[in-house]
Amino acid sequence: MLAVAFNPDKVIIGGGISSRDDLITDVSDIVQAYLERTNATDLDVEVVACQYRNDANLVGAVASFLEQKK
Repeated sequence: MLAVAFNPDKVIIGGGISSRDDLITDVSDIVQAYLERTNATDLDVEVVACQYRNDANLVGAVASFLEQKK
């Protein structure tokens, strides 16, 4: 799991899948179980849905377009 290698503060899930609150909870539970199983209990990884949820790809596309126009 990359969380053990990178130790992120948050894992942010975007896109259409992020609208499923049950999935966010399930992924968070799986991450916590993995950290406990591997004795990486000093890591605190929060799994959340991104702010823009299903529109995250559109926001990213617009940001990329605006950056290229500079």
